[in-house]
Amino acid sequence: MSIQKRATAVANGATPVTLTLASGTAVTPTTLLLVGVALTVQTNTVASMVPSIGTGTFTQLFSVAGTSRALAVWMGYGFSTTNKTLTIITSADAMAVSALQLDTHSGFGSAPTVAANAGSTGTSTTPDSGLVTGITVGDIVVTAAAWAHTTAASARTGVGGGFDEISTSYSTTATRISLSYREATVTSDHSQSWTITSGAWAAGGARITLPAAAAAATGWVYKGRVLSTQDTAAAA
Repeated sequence: MSIQKRATAVANGATPVTLTLASGTAVTPTTLLLVGVALTVQTNTVASMVPSIGTGTFTQLFSVAGTSRALAVWMGYGFSTTNKTLTIITSADAMAVSALQLDTHSGFGSAPTVAANAGSTGTSTTPDSGLVTGITVGDIVVTAAAWAHTTAASARTGVGGGFDEISTSYSTTATRISLSYREATVTSDHSQSWTITSGAWAAGGARITLPAAAAAATGWVYKGRVLSTQDTAAAA
């Protein structure tokens, strides 16, 4: 496995919301941060996300507008410094937020490659992320759902493998979010569905392909020279 789960965080409130990672952890240059936001007004969107210290890049993976709730999922990477918090800026709207910090072990020399599905909406008791396609082994698959209820999902069913989940609720405005990820171990389509009590919902999914790690030098390096390369040249 090329990634490691490091920490989770949840928050509720109106804009702006500051999200703080669990005690003893912080984003670093090797962090991939996944952030899911459930908005209580379906026509609203997340305007931006910024680290509270240093620099980093945030980009939206996907957004889905349901009939009474909206869902937005973002990722952050390329952080310049160790940092425990980031500020989420959105339109004037209450929201529920879930975040997951993953350690990629290799950092980001370039941007990850992302492909999202169109998402889905409905009012049934079984929200479905829809299929995330084009997956290869090692991709990170992200699925999320937001629904208009305070009760968590009673069950989750993953296609393509099991997903790790974090959730939070915003009880004042009856909003719930589920954010999940999986590092793909098979080349197959993935999806996830939830069993909920009731409420209109919006759901979706995406795959993230991490940039390749920098190639290791061959041989020992001494005073700037790769010894195995020097030996090969001398023997030629």
